[in-house]
Amino acid sequence: MKKFLYLTTILALLASTALAIHQRDYRQKLSSQISHTKQSIAEVTSLLGAEEDEQDRLAALQTQITDERNLLSAKLEEIRLSIRREDRKIDTARQDLTAITQELSRHDDAVRRVFGDEGLQTAEDLTNQQTALQDRLDSIEDDIASEQIKLAKNQELQQLTRSRVGEEEDYQITRATEIARRDLQGTVIAANQDWGFSMVSLGSAHGLQETDRFLVKRGNQHIGNMQIIHIQDTVAVCEPDSPSRVGDKVILDY
Repeated sequence: MKKFLYLTTILALLASTALAIHQRDYRQKLSSQISHTKQSIAEVTSLLGAEEDEQDRLAALQTQITDERNLLSAKLEEIRLSIRREDRKIDTARQDLTAITQELSRHDDAVRRVFGDEGLQTAEDLTNQQTALQDRLDSIEDDIASEQIKLAKNQELQQLTRSRVGEEEDYQITRATEIARRDLQGTVIAANQDWGFSMVSLGSAHGLQETDRFLVKRGNQHIGNMQIIHIQDTVAVCEPDSPSRVGDKVILDY
């Protein structure tokens, strides 16, 4: 009977020891999984924060482009108004020139009716009047020539302003695209080690091209590179030069 009790006690001790060892291993495994999950949550939070910062920066850049375009459009409208004012001045000057020409013609007809063709040589007062009218006509023609020069300059300035607006818009669009590509980052969302392919969370909608390459990082460690072999709007299939796995970070190799 004592031997039986002794054996029972030993078996109970062995069972409790085995249970304690199992619980310790389980706690260690659970602690490791919790640490890995916390690390993954921290990486995702960091990626989300970087994405929000990039969106804010692009929004600020778009606002700046819009403000500059509005300013150039206002200058262009001001030049158009100036050209219309100069056109009205030229029309008025032409009307004055027509009226003076008609007045000269009436004076010439009146002189010929009263004095004949030879009377014009002795009518000093009429000659002086004709000279004054001719001087006025010359002055108006000079004004028209001056206004035409101003109009040509304004048209040239308008064309130059339009060209500058187009160049500025193209430059700002190119600049925004290059800035967005320079900081472009994504993650590996699928990896097939048997076929040697990986899929990343970036595509042509993010400005990628099929000739682009990625740097692959796991945590802070650079583990290799991958080349895009097929691209869609929001994802791309790549061929890595070293094994990758889901969750690895990819950065555009610029």
